[in-house]
Amino acid sequence: MFIVVGSGSNPWVVAAIIGVQLLPALLGHSSISGESLLLLGLSIYVVYHLYTHRAVIQAEGFTGFLSTLFSAPAAAPVEPRDSERYSRMLKTISSLPTEEFKPLNRCGVHDMKERLRLRGVETKGCLEKAELTQKLHDFRGGPTESCCICCEDYAEGDVLRILSKCKHDFHLECLDKWALTLADSTRVPSCPLCNQSLS
Repeated sequence: MFIVVGSGSNPWVVAAIIGVQLLPALLGHSSISGESLLLLGLSIYVVYHLYTHRAVIQAEGFTGFLSTLFSAPAAAPVEPRDSERYSRMLKTISSLPTEEFKPLNRCGVHDMKERLRLRGVETKGCLEKAELTQKLHDFRGGPTESCCICCEDYAEGDVLRILSKCKHDFHLECLDKWALTLADSTRVPSCPLCNQSLS
């Protein structure tokens, strides 16, 4: 005979049930019949479950008790996401500027000026491409050639997201995923490279 016990079962009751099942084998030939031992084991099992589910019986009656015995265990409650914090993070990252990556040797004067403008670098008085290239290199060593989140080199056509304060750039998808994971943590959203605030 097998009696199923749950993971939260009282160990003393489980030991008693197992003991009742093993008693005939331990006693050998005894005056207690197998049917009596079976009835005793079932009685202990029923009393144990009635005791552990007494709150359900008081609240929902005997039918509520039976439904808890034969229904699947309830799933663990899912923690509600702080929707206000998540929405604020979405708004912050969607307001950050983006640009399409292009190697410097394939950028025209207009492209170079646009890159410098997105990074907050003044371009007045720059007429030649060499001057603009020098300004990009003087500004924090020039634009990076790879994303420090995924460690992949940028390919032509990749969309980059540029952070407003530190001007570091990352793949749009990489930065967005990274920032949205921070929406569920207590950490202040910041640049993955220099730790400056995103907003």
